[in-house]
This record gives sequence, structure tokens and C-alpha cells, in this order.
Amino acid sequence: AHRGKIPSPPRARILATPLGWGDNSSSLSRAVQKMPSKEIVCLAYSRKLGGRCFAGIELAACRWIRAIGRHANGALSDFDCHMVVGNDPYTIPKPLDVIRIDFVRPDPNLAQPENWITSGTEWQRIRRANAGDLSILRQSISDDPELFRGYDRYVSSQEVGARPPTCSLTLIRPTKLHWQAKKDQYGRDGFRGQFTVSGATYDLPLTCDEYASQLARNGESRLIDGLSDASREVLLTISLGDLFAETGRYYKLIAGVIEIPKSTI
Repeated sequence: AHRGKIPSPPRARILATPLGWGDNSSSLSRAVQKMPSKEIVCLAYSRKLGGRCFAGIELAACRWIRAIGRHANGALSDFDCHMVVGNDPYTIPKPLDVIRIDFVRPDPNLAQPENWITSGTEWQRIRRANAGDLSILRQSISDDPELFRGYDRYVSSQEVGARPPTCSLTLIRPTKLHWQAKKDQYGRDGFRGQFTVSGATYDLPLTCDEYASQLARNGESRLIDGLSDASREVLLTISLGDLFAETGRYYKLIAGVIEIPKSTI
């Protein structure tokens, strides 16, 4: 775990009354004091129905955390997640940012055991991931060819009910990665990633807007094995999304893409 000096907690700035809190000011003060604070390295800041999804690895415990907001489907807004960094009063999370977040409590469900409800206080970016942080990521890379449950691009609600997955977030080092521009079910421009992990092949949608913009700028012809730079390698954060009611399925998504020097991990 990271043993560096932990900065003093940020001044609480309540954006909205968090889930489960009343209007009594003394109760609110006690709740702020008791909120668990976590340092998380960002591995996904992605699009989801109703807003954004943030997920990463808690450095002290080497475990996944998915931040849950007060909007529909537990979504977060960009404003919920923004940070003041230097002279920039509105910085949103980027992959490999180490961010301090206050939470109210864990809120797991059958499909997503890593969920934690955020408090509504301002997030604080502490640093970019350093060598020690990357060492923790190395320990977290999975080579399991089954992503959560089975080899399909989804897990059915029946299977989740019968055998709840033990995780809904994982970090992988793919091989034979190729990006394909393709519209989603709503007709929006996007990308799908086709890759192999431990011999199993997948074709999953990319929900990280920042990386999709990078792919669109670079153009597929400039990609080498799915990378914009041959001297780097890529890690993918795979997430099991929310239940899609129309099909009764939880779909697997590429929620984050991290490019790092090949010598780092």
C-alpha cells in the first residue's frame, strides 16, 4: 500500500444533501467527520446512462471502488467529480490521477459489489500515479479469460441472480487489440475494442469518451496493435454495466484505457 504522506483532508463543500442524511446541522457535522476517505487511482471515467461512472483501485487496500452518485442509476455528473487543480477551477478525473474522495458507505448490489456512495464533498486530486502506485496496479492485473462470468459480451440477470459475480471491475493486459469505429444502438459515433485475453476473444464497446476522442483524432490507420504509440502498452478496465432492462442483461464494457511505457509494468 502507498505509505507516502497523506495530505490534510479538503474542506467539506456540500454540493447537495447526500443520500441518507437529514437536515439537522449537528447530525450533518457528525456525519462529515465520520465519512470514510479513500485515495483511489482512477482507472475509469466513463459514460453511463444519466451521467458518468468513476472507478479505480483504492491504494491502501488494493481493492476496486466504484463511486456512486445521487443521480438516476447511481450516476455522477462532471460537476460532482470536478476538482480544483492549480489555476484550473474545473478539472475532471483522468486515468492515473490519484484522487481523494469522501464516501458515506458501501452500497453493493448483486452485479456490482464494489459500489460506494459518495458524500457530495469536493474531490481532491493528490498527484499523478507514481512508481509505487503503478506497482499496485501490476498486482491487480487479471489474466482470467472469463470476464466476470462466461465468455459472452454480457451476463444474464438470471445468472447474476443464481450466481452473483465476485467482482464487476477488472484490469487486463490485452493482446491483438484493434479499435473499430462503429455507431452504438442509439446511432451515436463510437468505437468497439476487439482483443484477446488469455486466449479468449472479445468485442466490447468503449465508453471512455476521452480515449474515443483520441482515437478519432489519431485515425485508425495510425494505430499500431491498438496503440497510438508503439513504445507503450495498453491496459483495459473492463466493467460489468448496469442491467439493461430491455434484454435482461448486464453488458461488459471497456470503461477505461491506460497507455503506459512498456518498461513500467
